[in-house]
Amino acid sequence: NEDGTATLAGTPAAATGGVYSFAITASNQATVDETQTFTLTVDEAPSVASADHTTFGSGVAGTFTVATAGFPTPAVSETGALPDGVTFVDNGDGTATLQGTPAGGTAGTYPITIAAANGVGSDATQSFTLTVTTAPQTIAFTSTPPVPGVVGQPYVVAATGGASGNPVVFSIDAGSSGVCSINGATVLLNHPGSCVVDADQAGNAQYSAASASQTASVTKSATSTGVAVYAYTVTATVSAVAPGAGMPTGSVAFAVKGKAVGTAVLSGGVATLTYHVPTGKTQQVSAVYSGDSDFTASSGSTARQDPSITATVSSGHPKTSYGWYRSPVTITFHCTTHGAAMTGACPNPVTLSHNGAGQSVARTITAVDGGAATVTVRGINIDMARPAVRITGVRSGAFYPGGAPAAHCVGSDSLSGIASCTVSKSTSGNSVTVTAHATDRAGNTRSASVAYHLLQFYVLGATFQNGAFVLHEGHRYTLVALTASSSRPRFYDAAPSGQTPHPADNLMNAAGSQFGLHRYTLSVYVDRGMGRYAYWSFGVKVGSTMHLVRFHPVR
Repeated sequence: NEDGTATLAGTPAAATGGVYSFAITASNQATVDETQTFTLTVDEAPSVASADHTTFGSGVAGTFTVATAGFPTPAVSETGALPDGVTFVDNGDGTATLQGTPAGGTAGTYPITIAAANGVGSDATQSFTLTVTTAPQTIAFTSTPPVPGVVGQPYVVAATGGASGNPVVFSIDAGSSGVCSINGATVLLNHPGSCVVDADQAGNAQYSAASASQTASVTKSATSTGVAVYAYTVTATVSAVAPGAGMPTGSVAFAVKGKAVGTAVLSGGVATLTYHVPTGKTQQVSAVYSGDSDFTASSGSTARQDPSITATVSSGHPKTSYGWYRSPVTITFHCTTHGAAMTGACPNPVTLSHNGAGQSVARTITAVDGGAATVTVRGINIDMARPAVRITGVRSGAFYPGGAPAAHCVGSDSLSGIASCTVSKSTSGNSVTVTAHATDRAGNTRSASVAYHLLQFYVLGATFQNGAFVLHEGHRYTLVALTASSSRPRFYDAAPSGQTPHPADNLMNAAGSQFGLHRYTLSVYVDRGMGRYAYWSFGVKVGSTMHLVRFHPVR
């Protein structure tokens, strides 16, 4: 103020609460300046700065941090009921933590009040909502619908549900009621279209309800047409080709020598036309079924020279002796006329590139004189997936005294099946690697390997764990040595692990052979009191080499 005083004045801005330290200096040039360290404390009323809601899942760990502002640092508290498993903790730094795993059955809304207090002004409060939701669950279909399915074909649907334990219930989606139906778990494909099977599982206090769907594409069933000639009638019998089923409807057009002679309606799968076929020379009588909403068209003929159509099958890999391909299959058609031109070009090649058994392709050609021919290639089996393979009998990383159990190859293939499953073995020192090779009937292969160890020096009948045999004090055991040497091994008395067994003791006794090696045995005794050390080692010396047989004595 230029009169020996100064004024510190003003209104601290919002959110500036805290401690401010600065220097005040007085100077009049009469002596050295005088300086004072001055502290200004700005108090700030408390407030809650974090969101007013959060959501936890039932049975799922959750956390939420409450943030406040103000000076001094506010204390944070809450009032109101929390779900079991959830706590509210003041962290002492102006924050608090809402955390925990809501117990099963606690789903719902929990209104609480959060308060912040620091003695400056009024306490700050916030209305806070904790929402606990139920945990989701998932339905997984384990069944595979036919690809594609055909009219009349059934299949069994299956699925696994979530953790609520409630049953999975199957039904036909309302939009597919005109395509398929269901009886228990058996779906019947009734008409072409998209069949949607719904799977539903009810929820409970901890898990919400779940639903899933599986779609099966349904196409028309193929048909075959057989023609028979009688004195005053000609008939055509139209049947569904497996796996299709049902009774075709519609009409059949008949022609004799390429000239239409009439149309008859199918009744019970048979169309009958009253017509007298001229006698005295060979005539060709043909019948063409036009198909209906559920069945494809087909044709048949008898007693006449039709055009011919043949098909050849090729693939990147030849068909195996089991009748399977392991690569896409191409069907190429070859057409030949026999006196009459065809009404159209020979059909284009067809390539089947999806896995499946019993696939088929059919094509029909017609001649201008009414002759017709159909070729159907059936039983095309394609499996381009490798089989699964595993090894049983031996465990990877296991130690086997003397010799290991026989290893077996176990292969599986859900489509073509297993053609062969063999094992091979290689040995390096005491380590043995067994490899299994599985080949499915389409020629796809897969291999798997396990490795284990053989113990040539072991205690007969004793348990081997953690690299040592477990032996009981005061008991006698048989020590076995397998060696390629014909000289008898010498036994050395046991010493604690880390020390050399001594002194030399008896020679071991010859006991024939085992696994192609000389077998020697010796009865050994585990003294009482040896348990003062956790591990000991017997010594077996073969030639100049000392072998240690480690054991753990127990009472």
